[in-house]
Amino acid sequence: SWQQVMAVVNMETLTVKKDAQDQGEVMSLEGIKRMSGTTTKVTIPREAMGFGDVFFIGMIGAFCGWRAVLFTIFAASIIGAVFAMVPRLFGKAEWTAKIPFGPYLAAGAALWVFYGTDFLHWYLGIMRLRSGEVLEF
Repeated sequence: SWQQVMAVVNMETLTVKKDAQDQGEVMSLEGIKRMSGTTTKVTIPREAMGFGDVFFIGMIGAFCGWRAVLFTIFAASIIGAVFAMVPRLFGKAEWTAKIPFGPYLAAGAALWVFYGTDFLHWYLGIMRLRSGEVLEF
């Protein structure tokens, strides 16, 4: 039995600490039959990417095709990196701030709809000049 301790629960272990600097006692959750107590704080780690982005990419693929998905992911990554780095370099945003990827996916899909095939023909033309091969789209 413990009182006034910090309990850290992970996927497979429970760690009981007397304070934040204490290494604590680590126990397997499989051996714990019953646990009760009062909490003052709960911290839930954030996800890196929501599953909504996956659904969004699936929708883009359904409406525009698999080439659009590849182009959209590439374009969204470039656009997102540029728009995320500029405020951070000037100190206007924290480096650990969340960056929503959905708007950049939408921008990449819009680029595909309006300029995608033109960009691919331009890019393949450059590749044809460099490799000397005939590439078809």
